[in-house]
Amino acid sequence: MSITLKYFFSKPVTLQYPHEMKNLPERTRGTLILYADTEKMKIKCTVCLVCEVVCPNNSIHIDFVRDPENKKKYIKKYYWDADKCIYCGLCEEACPVDAIVEGPNFEYATETREELLYDKEKLLANGDRWETEIAERLRANAAYR
Repeated sequence: MSITLKYFFSKPVTLQYPHEMKNLPERTRGTLILYADTEKMKIKCTVCLVCEVVCPNNSIHIDFVRDPENKKKYIKKYYWDADKCIYCGLCEEACPVDAIVEGPNFEYATETREELLYDKEKLLANGDRWETEIAERLRANAAYR
């Protein structure tokens, strides 16, 4: 009874979720973001397919086209299945040009499974939405790369 009375008169620690957000650690892994260079307006991905190969549960799939003139590869379709992803961060660590990063968004609740399937446009939109936070994270994590 003494424990009940002790906590009965103390301030509650419950967060009112949509209005109050929990402070997460700096290196928390969230949804993937296909990062584009905003100055050149070009996707940084070189289509090396390392992120697709290193993914332990095949949640990343890349389709590409090769330009016949200069033999360069370009992304045709980029798919990420957030439902299958285990947020291990291997894709981000393996990317040699920081084209794919894990952003600060950790809210994965959706009404349908199709909303958890991300294509290239949705991943680029995530990059536009979280651009300042991504830049800060890349600067903070530069020492660990």
